[in-house]
This record gives sequence, structure tokens and C-alpha cells, in this order.
Amino acid sequence: MTKADEAINKLCKSLGTDYMVKTIDGEPCVYRDFSNGFNVEISGMYTADMKRRANLYLWRGNSPIVDSVRMFGGRISALL
Repeated sequence: MTKADEAINKLCKSLGTDYMVKTIDGEPCVYRDFSNGFNVEISGMYTADMKRRANLYLWRGNSPIVDSVRMFGGRISALL
């Protein structure tokens, strides 16, 4: 198992049993299906680099709800 595998598995485990590692568009991502038509994908985390930045995608069915999430001065804003 590579350091990147260990890092993404550790993140997934820390989020709880509802999350899994799933390959999406050729990249291992953290994924959760909420079983109500919504799901979340966290990409950019398949690395051992501690300075990594995550990309968060919130979906309703096959349509993205949030295109981008950015941090500004300690605040998170969602760009629709």
C-alpha cells in the first residue's frame, strides 16, 4: 500500500463508516451516497502531501449543486 493509499484510507475512516474510497474519473476519491438523491465527492486527497487541498462536489442525482468551495479568511463560501 502506498502512502497516498494510506492517507486517503485514513481520511475516509476518520469521516465514518458511511464514506468509502471510490475511483471517479480515474482518481481515488472519498465518496458518500446519502440515499436521498444527494451524494458528495471529495477529490484531490489521493496524496501523502500534507499541504493538499480538497475539491468538494455536492451532487443531486447527476447534476452538481455546488461547483466550487473556497476558503476566504477562515470562511468557506460555496460558488453556485
